[in-house]
Amino acid sequence: FNFPLDPATATNVSSYVAEQWNYKWTENYGSDHYRPDTGELGKQQVEVSNVQLSEDGRSVLLQVPGLAPVDQFHLQVLVNDKAGLPFIEQIYWTIHGVP
Repeated sequence: FNFPLDPATATNVSSYVAEQWNYKWTENYGSDHYRPDTGELGKQQVEVSNVQLSEDGRSVLLQVPGLAPVDQFHLQVLVNDKAGLPFIEQIYWTIHGVP
């Protein structure tokens, strides 16, 4: 983050809502969302089990058990800055590999 975060909201696991899904690759354009855990239609909710805030208050380390490659990982961030102002962000990633 380019600003310091409020430690109470930044370290609360409920401030981070995560879900993931895959796509079915076909000759047609577009795809529904498919749960990576079952292959069925839909999105899979992902647990954020712990959050660590950096010393300068500008970075968080999220622990996500079972994180694996996936076509789409969506993270909604609902935190406050150090002054108490809300900050909401939507982040979408493709995860190709996990070290």
